[in-house]
Amino acid sequence: MQRYLICSQCVYSVYEDNEQAVKETFGMLYFARISSFGVLPPLEIERIELLEQLPERWTYPLIQPKLVRKVQKTLGGKA
Repeated sequence: MQRYLICSQCVYSVYEDNEQAVKETFGMLYFARISSFGVLPPLEIERIELLEQLPERWTYPLIQPKLVRKVQKTLGGKA
């Protein structure tokens, strides 16, 4: 039984501009539909929360809302 479906969305980049140099880093954006969670191994994640709405406070507020909008646009607003 499949408990999730994961789909790649896009590659994204972030520019860090500090006094030493301009640095570009890359990441991969994925979307997952999860039907159930099993026991998770010890990870760097403190906890998992299931929310009805997007959070007001983000860990990385300059990029995370943009990535969510990208997935919503790709899925036709159904994320």
